[in-house]
Amino acid sequence: MYGPVNFNTYGDYRLKLSSEPGALPFLGEPHNPARYPALLETHGAILDQSYLTQVFSSADIRAKRERKAHVRDGLCDQGFTFAPLTTAVWMDRLRELHGLADSIFGDNFGYTPLPWPLFERACGPGYIGRADPNASVICFDTAGDVAGLFLVYPHYGGLLAGGGVVAASEISFAAHAADALAAAAQPTAVMKTVGVRHDLRRRGVMDALVLEVFERGDERYDRWFGALIRADNPSRNFADGSHPDERRYGLYRLET
Repeated sequence: MYGPVNFNTYGDYRLKLSSEPGALPFLGEPHNPARYPALLETHGAILDQSYLTQVFSSADIRAKRERKAHVRDGLCDQGFTFAPLTTAVWMDRLRELHGLADSIFGDNFGYTPLPWPLFERACGPGYIGRADPNASVICFDTAGDVAGLFLVYPHYGGLLAGGGVVAASEISFAAHAADALAAAAQPTAVMKTVGVRHDLRRRGVMDALVLEVFERGDERYDRWFGALIRADNPSRNFADGSHPDERRYGLYRLET
């Protein structure tokens, strides 16, 4: 038995184990009393899956961005293209994205395929409308099919903390991004959902997506969260060694 999990790992799961002083939870981040992990362990649960959020500034990763530029440029030379992942693009490709979900996210722990009616309802305009349409990126292969994507969100935490001024379910970029960024000491982007089609892994698409996100969001954001990455996921490598702060999370296992 694994937990805490809200039915499946598509939704809310994991416990927060540690964070930097004064950490403000972001949309979708586990938020629990610090005593919870010890309570689970007292009852025989053991840490099974580890995750992290890397916290860094644009300056922290500038040198690595410069070193990775040739990867993106090489893909463009081959005929790959990158575009802003707007609501219009997302909805136009929704059927294709549903078909690709298994390939992109199937390796995630506890992944549960969503039938089309549920995917359409859960991942429609309200879902994509929270993302930054300028910093979020979609990649197309040489045939024009989706190769990968990266969803980026402003840190809406200041609008949600302490009961908040708006419900999490009502958050949208159009209505709330300006207020969230204006209220923050450092304008912060949450890099939360990224995936590459399985047959294109190890081709540099992931690095290229990350580079595109940083370039597109550079004028808006000073700080970045590489959010909720599984500890053994290669996507963490871009910022490894460059992030001064880190938040950690865990999913526990209890033998039954």
